[in-house]
Amino acid sequence: MPRFGILIIIMLSGMNSEFQSFSPRNEELKKNIAYFYFDKSENHLFEKKYSFFPHTHTTLTFYKKASITENDGLYNINHSCDENMLMLLTRQQSIKTVLQKGLLDKIGIVFYATGLNHFLKEPYCSLAKQEVQIFSPVNEREWRETVTQCFSASNNAQRQEIMESFLCRLFKPKNFHTLYKVIEILSDVSNTQTIKNIAQSVYISPRKLNRDFKKELAITPEMFRVISRFRHIVNEKAVLGGSKRFTELAHESGYFDQATLTKTFRRFTTLSPKDFFRKCYPIGQNGTVWHFHDTKNVV
Repeated sequence: MPRFGILIIIMLSGMNSEFQSFSPRNEELKKNIAYFYFDKSENHLFEKKYSFFPHTHTTLTFYKKASITENDGLYNINHSCDENMLMLLTRQQSIKTVLQKGLLDKIGIVFYATGLNHFLKEPYCSLAKQEVQIFSPVNEREWRETVTQCFSASNNAQRQEIMESFLCRLFKPKNFHTLYKVIEILSDVSNTQTIKNIAQSVYISPRKLNRDFKKELAITPEMFRVISRFRHIVNEKAVLGGSKRFTELAHESGYFDQATLTKTFRRFTTLSPKDFFRKCYPIGQNGTVWHFHDTKNVV
């Protein structure tokens, strides 16, 4: 995988921002982090509205001088001279829409399913009580000092170097051997075993499996499977550019029929599969797909 991921200039309503993603350099970090990304605009009139969709990944985002409000499912992130930094933790099971306005300087870290857990001093579930929340770990000061240092760096490569060095110091591997086995099974879209049978195959009870998932991933095993199947379709069509028909994709991805696939897409995106792949496209790496909205009519 290339050191420099993807550089995208996002054009909306005559404004623009620069989005750049990087793969981790450190081998241990590669096992837990999908990629870092940096998004920046120096235009005071900048506006960007986008939707993003359920994923098995967890994301930390850091905004320099920004505030957040939520109104009827829309997250408004505005440049703010009064706020030093905004830190968000996102583990989503439903569509989220963000409207960013004003100067933008954003750092993101996209972790694999249990990736963030190895860098925390407390249980993951204690921080991820909602799908989107302020990130407030017990060592919040350390995080803030490091991110502030990143924002002061002269380029994105330096920012990544600072963040990787910090994460390597925090890294304390946890024993997720059984959990990894279950995640591998649930991520295999062709595997149709029941959750009960999966639990039995790794010699634990369904109740303990459900409890472990909620503790370490803040999600149930069944929801993880549903999202994995959804992301498989997204990856096949939007990222890899596959030409398979939806009927074929539904069959190979564990859906009963195309109607069930369509129902899942409407649940997770509010769009039919056809409309979703017409309006949304990949950004960054590892299957991240966003839907950008026209902001000219946004108040």
